[in-house]
Amino acid sequence: MEVNRDNFFWMLPRILCEAQNARFVAFDIEMSGIPIIHGRNSAQDSYAKIKGATEQFRIVQLGLTFIRYDEESDHYTTKTFTFSVSPMFPKSTLYDNISRRLDRKFGFSVRAYDFLLSHKFNFIKALDNGTHYLSREERRFAMQYCFSRDPGNEHIDPSTLDHESQDFYERTQKLIAAFVARGSQSDVHIVVSNPYGEKLNGLQIRLIHQIIREEFPSYTVVRNAVTGSASIVLVDNEASHKTEARRRWNIGEVNKLSGLQILFEALSGGAFADRIKQEYVYRQDEVPEHEKKWNELNKTFDFKKCEASLKENRPILIGHNVFMDLAYIYQSFFEPLPANVDDFLTEINKLFPRIADTKFMYGRGKHMMVPDRNLDKIHDSYARKSDPAVKLESGRNLPGPHHAGFDSCMTANLFLKQTYSLFANGKHLDGFNKEVYAPKKPAEKDGGGPMYTGTASRLKTSQINKNAVNLLDDEDDEMLRNLEKWDILDASGSCWAASTPGESTTTPDENRRTQRESPLSLGETYSEKEIHLIPLWIDAFWKAYGNKCSIPGAGYVSFEPVS
Repeated sequence: MEVNRDNFFWMLPRILCEAQNARFVAFDIEMSGIPIIHGRNSAQDSYAKIKGATEQFRIVQLGLTFIRYDEESDHYTTKTFTFSVSPMFPKSTLYDNISRRLDRKFGFSVRAYDFLLSHKFNFIKALDNGTHYLSREERRFAMQYCFSRDPGNEHIDPSTLDHESQDFYERTQKLIAAFVARGSQSDVHIVVSNPYGEKLNGLQIRLIHQIIREEFPSYTVVRNAVTGSASIVLVDNEASHKTEARRRWNIGEVNKLSGLQILFEALSGGAFADRIKQEYVYRQDEVPEHEKKWNELNKTFDFKKCEASLKENRPILIGHNVFMDLAYIYQSFFEPLPANVDDFLTEINKLFPRIADTKFMYGRGKHMMVPDRNLDKIHDSYARKSDPAVKLESGRNLPGPHHAGFDSCMTANLFLKQTYSLFANGKHLDGFNKEVYAPKKPAEKDGGGPMYTGTASRLKTSQINKNAVNLLDDEDDEMLRNLEKWDILDASGSCWAASTPGESTTTPDENRRTQRESPLSLGETYSEKEIHLIPLWIDAFWKAYGNKCSIPGAGYVSFEPVS
């Protein structure tokens, strides 16, 4: 289904519903440009080039395909959403002020433009009607702007200014203090003007606001556009209520502007429910007959329960050649990319602790003379396999290759077919002697907090113990402690009444039986009937194939820190 700025919140409960009940989510993005990386590089050098590209180019389309197992039909089903993504801000005084201070950069590379255009990508559609977003950092700034009485301006130390400016600051400070000491009423004010004639300049206005903000918060500054002066008045109850109402409205607008970032918070187990009001997703006006059911479901959708469910169990992230895509996602929806590749790998592992890369899975164990294969060709080599049975979504919303929704759907199908084939043939038991770059685990500070050492390790994945049936056989105590924290989300329940922590749909006896019969079930949304098809994440299979990918020009990397 196509998602844009007009229907994003209308579609959001449906998307979150799919996320709650999905075991996997495959993703793909299209960007306005990518870096050029030639020759052999270190992991840090390649990462630095990718980081530079994410600061110049933008995501213009996102595809998400949710995958779950249908017990009744005995096959996997998929649901695909294609998001047009726009870096532009809506037109309003609030957004103009925010965008002017954020100064978001947006560039195109000719190579990317020509490539996407050749595949009939609609740039105008993406820019004019694409879904909005703010990164975590941008949202913090926007919220600060909403709460600030002098938004966007930091404290000015008067002692750093010239003599005339210091004199103006001191005189104004004394003038306002004397006015306040007289016990002013709400209908009384004093006027501050430019002692050097004409209108107050920008610095003088900032200094007046700073004095009021820091020393006299019960007062406010009212500027006279005609005379160019500023009046200082006591904030009365009516004005205070208006200011608070405006602030609440601005906060709501910022939450709506967050857009896609809300979805990535959900997929990474973050907090998002407080940002969404039911009025965003429920249409009070008349809706077409075929949408009335969804409208009523939107009206009753419990975002708090959904958030709790996804914090406990969220879909495993699937991609094809994921390193660069994850860099763009982190930069766009989370924080500015860190300078060091080790920190990036560690941060991604915190957000998405379970990642599978279909390109790494295809290439693992193959020699260097094997012909290059893109997503299309690898997919075609597996698509005709009958197992496992997969019912893919199709139609006009999936126009073809190099559209993010279509590619995410293709990645989902490839993942299922390839994983089943590799697992059934025991390929994870084969040795893998290539070096894998991995970040080093944070050391402990004296105060007990984490401290990064700034160095990385090179791993060699050797022959895996063939007697091990899962990671519980040969993992460390830390893994066992982590497993104890995980819970189970009932995948067979209705998505609109999904189980949350403390709200089991089974009896205590049934819970004990499920845990006894399936000790590997912790932390995943899955069906008992599919375990023989796609192994659970704590199986030894994922020790070989999980949380690893290639980095352009620098070989293989692992997202999991090592000691």
